[in-house]
Amino acid sequence: MIEALVNSILDRRDLTASEKLVLVVISKEQGGRMYCQLSRKEIGAKCGLSEATVKRSVIDLAARHIITCRRKKLAPDLNEKNTYSVMWVNNFNRRRNWLRKEAIREAS
Repeated sequence: MIEALVNSILDRRDLTASEKLVLVVISKEQGGRMYCQLSRKEIGAKCGLSEATVKRSVIDLAARHIITCRRKKLAPDLNEKNTYSVMWVNNFNRRRNWLRKEAIREAS
């Protein structure tokens, strides 16, 4: 599954290299769940980018509705980890589950 996901990200022509890296990290962390919680610093460390580059990439991906990003503040000067969700990863997982159910129905 992860190989197909990474290949589908790398095949996209509308994303920059940094956006692809950020998207791969978020998608991998999200896995089969609906969301993942990461800080920009963690994303940057995993893909070798600065926090500023990660911030720009997240803003661009969110503007194109590829991901959603929710920021939470614990206090005026203290942030919690951001919550990210890749829109089409959820669809990818739903399709995979549907295909499994169909295969089970055909086998029985």
